[in-house]
Amino acid sequence: MAQNANDPNDAVNFLVSSAAEDAYPVTKSDSVDLPTAAKGLRANAAGNMVVWTRGGGSANPRTLAFAAGETRYVRVTRVLSTNTTVVGIEALV
Repeated sequence: MAQNANDPNDAVNFLVSSAAEDAYPVTKSDSVDLPTAAKGLRANAAGNMVVWTRGGGSANPRTLAFAAGETRYVRVTRVLSTNTTVVGIEALV
């Protein structure tokens, strides 16, 4: 896995499900990465979220189905606007 300048946990061995130090609202985009790679995502409303993960990247976007209020612990670098129906997305970092 290549190092990512936007991921403060890149060179650190950590548990992805460990407590987040911060959270920020996500702006969905098909062209811009998250300002800081997320260790998890929270959906405040139910729907689908299309993401680039650290492991899959742009070559293998993942579609995740979220229930309202659900949190998923997955390292994400981008939340795509195309086909993402979830609103109120928060990134955990």
